[in-house]
Order: sequence, then C-alpha cells, then structure tokens
Amino acid sequence: MVRSRPLAADTLIAPFVYDRQQPLDLQIATVRTEPGIKIYDFTYASPSGGRVPAYLVTPVGKGSFAGIIMLHGVGGSRDSSLPLSKDLARTGAVVLAISAPFARPGYAGKPGSPFTFTALDRHSQIQIVQDLQRGVDLLLDRPEVDRQRLAFVGYSYGGSMGGLLAGIERRIKAYGLMVSSGGSVSFCTVGRRRHCNLDDIPVAKRQQWLKLMQPIEPIRYIGQAAPATLLFLNGLNDQVIEHDDAVAFQQAASEPKQVKWYEAGHGLPPEAIRDLASWLAEQVQLDMTKFNYEPAHR
Repeated sequence: MVRSRPLAADTLIAPFVYDRQQPLDLQIATVRTEPGIKIYDFTYASPSGGRVPAYLVTPVGKGSFAGIIMLHGVGGSRDSSLPLSKDLARTGAVVLAISAPFARPGYAGKPGSPFTFTALDRHSQIQIVQDLQRGVDLLLDRPEVDRQRLAFVGYSYGGSMGGLLAGIERRIKAYGLMVSSGGSVSFCTVGRRRHCNLDDIPVAKRQQWLKLMQPIEPIRYIGQAAPATLLFLNGLNDQVIEHDDAVAFQQAASEPKQVKWYEAGHGLPPEAIRDLASWLAEQVQLDMTKFNYEPAHR
C-alpha cells in the first residue's frame, strides 16, 4: 500500500501543469430545459489532446451561484453524474459533469476501464486532472458563478481522482469523495483478484507500471488538500473498495475533514447522498429546501 508523504510543491504540481491561456473551445451540441434548470450538452478542448464530453446544468434565472464539478466511477460516464447534477442545480449550483478519458470515444484502452497497465494509464490520469482543472477555468469564466463557492463531487474512481486534484487545485473549497481509495496502485495491490489482477501481469511490465503510477498516486496528494474541506463517505460492506484501503486514504488526508460510514456496499444509500448534499449546502451555500433526491445515482 502506498503511504502519503510530503511532496515539494513543484514536484506535486509539475506533471499536471497546462496552459490556462489556451481557449476552452466550447462546442455546444444541444441545450434543453427542464423544470428549474437548463442542461447544456457540449465538449471542450483537453490540454492533453482531444475533447472532453460534458454536461453543464444551470439554474434558471439570474443570481450568484455555487459551482460544482462531478466525476463518475469506473464503468460510468458524464451520464452517470447527470441525475445528481440536476438535483444539485436546483439547489442553486452550476454543475459541470465530465467523462473521464476511458469513457470517451476513441479511447485506446478497454472502454470503461482505466487499467491497461501501460503508459496510457499515467497519461489518462494526468489528463483527467488537467481536464478537471480546465473545468474550474470553465466555471469561473461564467459570470453567474461565485469563485469563492466551488466544490467537487466524485464517486469511486472519481473520488480518488478528486483526492489527487485536491493536492493541486487551490480554487476549490470543498471535496465530497464517495467510496474512494488511494488510487490505482492501492486498488490493484491490496489483495485484489476480482477487480484488478496485477499479480497476473508479467513482472517487468508490472514494475514499469508501478514506476509510472506511484508518483501520481492520489494518496500522495490528499495530505496537501488544506485549506479545502474534505468529506469521505464509505460503505462498511463495500466489496470493491477494501476497508483498509479506504481508511488509509482518509487518514492520509489533511484537516479539516469528516468521515461517514454507512451499512452499505459500493452503492451508497439515499441517506448518504442527502448527507452529501447537506454538507455541500453548508460549504457553498445551497438551498436544501429545493433538494429532491431520487435514488438512482451512481
């Protein structure tokens, strides 16, 4: 298991540096309206090449709104984040939900999975963090978004990447990390067999992959999240993220942080989602009287 350790700021940030002056190059496919919200289906340019599929869900009307970025888990996409994005937008947030590289058209690895055990995994992980930072740029480019009220929500893989992002990105105030672990190395080396068979990889290939991935493991970064506030939500019966792996990630995190456990597996119960929303409401001033959650979110 990879343990957290202090990293120099330049070492921490260097792999994820990108040119903030590059145009976002938004390409909007459709805009539709649902009660109280608008949903933009669009893409923007990735600093690592290609385009980032995204939804932007905005409250109808004028005002100063919070901004929230959402990232899904393995096997998901921006569509997985859309139901909760709509719920949160109705509370007074502009919500950006993006697809990770492995969930995009033309991905060179196995669709839906971040694991190829090649240099592509490192490239994709760096790309997603750059794309999330570009998502912050995008939100702050909108005049209705209050730059002091930004949050991130990630589920499983998305939560792990949120922990990595928290060690780099200083514009986000609060990170809600659901059923997350210390990263790909932790996930693949803590007694894994069903989900990530690292022991089946030839030794030379395995060692090369570890050499590529260990320096950018989220558990090495999350200790640098302060002053951002962290919330961890995990299931006591999770069969995907092992208990010790989740605890190690939580313990490596900087303060302030909160940890909540539920009698649940990898799919958290409605209570957890409501707890998340209530916490976000406190952190970035949302109107919880307008939160109408329907349990279909992953």
